[in-house]
Amino acid sequence: MFSNNWAAHILTHHGAGILPVMKSLILLMAVVLVGGCRTTSVSFPEHGPDGRNLRIERAIRDYLGWLGHPKPTGELTKTDYKKVVGLSFFTYQLTDLKGLEKCTQLKN
Repeated sequence: MFSNNWAAHILTHHGAGILPVMKSLILLMAVVLVGGCRTTSVSFPEHGPDGRNLRIERAIRDYLGWLGHPKPTGELTKTDYKKVVGLSFFTYQLTDLKGLEKCTQLKN
């Protein structure tokens, strides 16, 4: 049923119009994959004027958002800190872990 030349089969049975579509889809996938692998670095200070570690707070807020409990602003509460069981600091460029002690359920 299929010949050894699969490209000729596609062109014969599906028309020449499918190749530009396939090329576009492959290009789109490559752009998405390369863009998705890019890491971002933080551009905000590590500590606020009151001494809080802003980067750890950002990591916690991002984690809460990922859990479906977004809290983009406002004071983080004990309940918020108890929800945190794992954090990734890969893109936050931490030099100080002050504030992490509030995450009493942290495992990872």
